[in-house]
Amino acid sequence: MKKFSLYMRLFSLIVLMIGISCTDIDQFIDRFEPNFITNDRHVLHPIWEEDFRTKDTVTFLAWSGIVHSFSDKSRIIFEPKSFLLDGQPLPNKLITLVIIRAYKKNQMARNLISTNAGTGILESAGMMHVEAFCEGKPLDLAPGKTYTIQIPVENHSSVHPDMEMFYGEETPFGINWIEADQNPSMAENVFLTEWQTRDSSGGGLVIGIECFPERLKWVNCDYFMRFEGVDRTEPCLEIKAEGVNDKITISSFCIFKNHNVIIAPCCQGAEGGVCFGPLPVGEPVQYIVVGKGETEYYLGHLEKQIIKDDKILIQINKIPLGDLKEFISKL
Repeated sequence: MKKFSLYMRLFSLIVLMIGISCTDIDQFIDRFEPNFITNDRHVLHPIWEEDFRTKDTVTFLAWSGIVHSFSDKSRIIFEPKSFLLDGQPLPNKLITLVIIRAYKKNQMARNLISTNAGTGILESAGMMHVEAFCEGKPLDLAPGKTYTIQIPVENHSSVHPDMEMFYGEETPFGINWIEADQNPSMAENVFLTEWQTRDSSGGGLVIGIECFPERLKWVNCDYFMRFEGVDRTEPCLEIKAEGVNDKITISSFCIFKNHNVIIAPCCQGAEGGVCFGPLPVGEPVQYIVVGKGETEYYLGHLEKQIIKDDKILIQINKIPLGDLKEFISKL
């Protein structure tokens, strides 16, 4: 009986040790399974903006209007009495404009925005996000009022004849652009123009494009790329962060090497991945995934051509914020 009792005690001790060991293994595995909130720009951009600081702030009196020139010689113009507060005319109070400019791929990537238009692909000549506030309260554009956005171009010939104005709509994957006039057969709301600037060097004449938006927030000047006679496909990314103990919010992009195009995913893929499409087969691109954890930043990237039905593994790794900014600046 004593031997049996001893054996039972030993058996119970072994079972207990195995149970504790398995618990430790499970906890170890849990610690290294990152929790992705895949491509949720709504979550990522507000915390991203805290460190990237991409916004400009401009103030003026409501009844005076404003013509404001930026350092890159682009301009924004509002007429006097252009705004409403809670549906009512605004007294002659101080207005604050908060503006994001994104004309190149690196500026788009810094702001986690893309050139998607449904299943279409846009090449951008420049986009701007405009909000207006009075005493911290958001303002609306008054009925019948427009404002002017002017963006420099290198020369007249670089302006595509099918350039149109688009308004941006927020989605979890990124911005989706909708034609302002809702008429795909017309391209008559972006104009070639020139304006005079004055700065410390004396200023001069600027050649550019202008449009006259009828609403605030995202506005873009683009044209649809056709890729005639080229097959389309929907490549997918599988995103990994092996050995990382963090909860990471990510955004993914397909950046065209030879065009001012940056495409966000269209949809969720298998096992937490994302898919793009339809994209032109053979186009040289760079796939990038950027992310923010509890305290760390993350980056994964790969250059290649778009391949039919491609499945791409992207490993994201921790990266110092300064190095991430440098990488994005070179896109």
